[in-house]
Formats: sequence, C-alpha cells, structure tokens
Amino acid sequence: MSNTTFRRHFPDIAQKIAALRSAPPTPGAPSEPTRYHRLVARNAKLKRRNREFTETLTLAACRSSGSPWRTGS
Repeated sequence: MSNTTFRRHFPDIAQKIAALRSAPPTPGAPSEPTRYHRLVARNAKLKRRNREFTETLTLAACRSSGSPWRTGS
C-alpha cells in the first residue's frame, strides 16, 4: 500500500506517526544514530575495505608477474 493510500484510509494513524517522527527525542533516552551518521559510518567502512582489497590485489599482481617488488619465495 502506498503512503498516499495509507494516509487516505487511516488518517488518524498517519497523524500519530507524523507526530512521533517529528518530535525531538526525550532527554535521557538512548539516541540511535541518524541516517546521516549511519551513512558516514558505512562509507568509512567501505573505504577501508576497498583499500584492503586494493592492497591485496596489488600484492597478488606483483607476485604473479615476477615483479622485483615481489615478496616471499
């Protein structure tokens, strides 16, 4: 059911939901990270993983090509 249909059929529930979403968090209540903060954290995690994969790929390419930068035997 789309949001518009929901609001049309259940206006009282839609108003309650809107009021809860727009109300500031109560003091002392544990606050959850905002969507923005979750996005920033996820982006940082993806950047770290990408850097790790790039390093691993570079090492594998050096080992397989006989590069003088080769490590190990």
